[in-house]
Order: sequence, then C-alpha cells, then structure tokens
Amino acid sequence: MVELTAALLRDHHFSRVIRNLWEGTVEFGRFLRNLPSSIDIGKLKIEIREGTNVSEQWDAYGERIMALLASEELSLLLLIDEFAIMVSCIAERSHEDAKKLLRRYIQAIFFSRQINLEPEVSDTILELVGTPIPYLLAVLLTAVFDRHRAMHGVHGPDISLYGTVTVEMVKAAFEDDLLGGATSAVFQHYRSRIGQYYPGQEGQAAKAILGVLSRSESPVKQDRLYLIFLKSGNLQPSMQTQEDFMRLMRKLDNDFYIVTQDRSPASCTSPSTSPSYAFFSRVLQAWWRNHYGFQGE
Repeated sequence: MVELTAALLRDHHFSRVIRNLWEGTVEFGRFLRNLPSSIDIGKLKIEIREGTNVSEQWDAYGERIMALLASEELSLLLLIDEFAIMVSCIAERSHEDAKKLLRRYIQAIFFSRQINLEPEVSDTILELVGTPIPYLLAVLLTAVFDRHRAMHGVHGPDISLYGTVTVEMVKAAFEDDLLGGATSAVFQHYRSRIGQYYPGQEGQAAKAILGVLSRSESPVKQDRLYLIFLKSGNLQPSMQTQEDFMRLMRKLDNDFYIVTQDRSPASCTSPSTSPSYAFFSRVLQAWWRNHYGFQGE
C-alpha cells in the first residue's frame, strides 16, 4: 500500500484519489502540504512510512483506495508479479499480516460467488493450508466449491442459492479431494520435477529426505538428514559429500520444498548445534506422506 500510495501521489490524475482518501483528516492534509513538490519516489515512500500509519493500517487503507479507484472514470491497471513470494515475505515478517491478507482473498472469492463466509470457515481453511501459499489455497477453495456444488446437485457455476459452506465440508474437501482425490493430481508436479531438476543420486537423496520429513511431526535435525543422504547413495562421510548434501538442502529450500528452522534461543550458545528442516507446506507434506512417505529410512 505504501508503494501504491506513492505511485498514485506522483500521478497527475490519480493523486486526487489519495487526497480524497484522507479528506477531512487534518494530520494527513498537513503531511501532503509539507511534501516538497520535487520529492523523488524513494524519498516519498520513506515519508509515507514515517509520516503516516499506512504501514500499520494497510488493510483499511487498501479497501478505501480500491473503492475510490473503482469509482474513477479512468481505469487503473494493477499488475502484481510473484504474488506467492510477496506473501511468503510478509509471513516471515508477520504471520498475522499474511493471514489478514489471505482472509481478504478468501472473502473476495466467497463474495464473488454470493456465498456467506463464516469466520470459523475461513479460519479452518487457513489452518488446513498452513504455510500461506496462494496456489494451494486456490486449489483447496476449488475443491470446497466443487464439493458444495455436488452435494446440492448443482451443475452450473451458480451455487449461491444452495446452503452455506461448513467447517465439516472444508475438512472433507481437504482430506478426501485435495489429498486423496482427483484434485491431488496438482501435487504430482512437485514430485515429477524432482526427476527433472534433481538428476541421478541427487534426486534419490531428495526423495529419501522428503520421505522422512513427510512422516515427521516435528522438524528433523540436519545431522540425521545427512546420514539419510549418505545411505541413499551408499556414500561415505567426507568434505565432498557434506558439500553435496548442503547444496541439495539449499536447492530444496530455494524450490519451496523445505524450510530451515531457526535455532532456539537456548541452543544459540552451542555453536555445534545443527539446524532442523521441515516441509515448507503442511498440505504438500500431508500429500507426500500419503503417497510417498514409505521412502527414506
């Protein structure tokens, strides 16, 4: 919202939208009057962060700005790239902010289908998805709406007149459709790309490590995963195999299969304490455990 606000303030037409946004607000009016006319975009963003509460109240300002933009005769096209990475970065800073953003997303989807959304339903959806990955969230919502439509015998896209979506319906869609039914085929991509981008022994080790992580309810220590790496290729410990192992773990991390868990404060005093690893997505972990959890040790 800081980026968008700054860009709109610099535009000769849409700057009026921002001024209308804080119409009657003395503090922001003073902020606008004190802005130098020649201020560059970088400095403007800093001023907005430090001189307003946009960063703290981004959701409320976002709703108001979008409503004002929608009422303009001249349309504004917004292009958002790498949305999943953006949500991931937000979650690293504040998991609650990421949840707040995705709740607005879920509400918009339900609103577009004219279905009432109960708070406990949106909470259940986010709880089941775990790590806020927009793609997996969209797949789960598709499974929920397909199940809702099937339960009421609706064959068209309009399901607004056939009851509400319940928590039980969401859980059934997650367990039966997303993890085990036809919808689960979307996860096969994560499995098939191992063979494509992790050739030879690296691929075998990746499958063994992911198999172990899928069965674990808690993060697994690096030392244990290194032993699994060695066993998968019948290798001996050495500087080279250790480097190969760490390269593989970084690759799995960069590809969003796993996440490195930070050391606990109590262990920070011990330099020999190794990090732990877990699946990046709880949904992918559950699917992997159901279909390939037998691999590994």
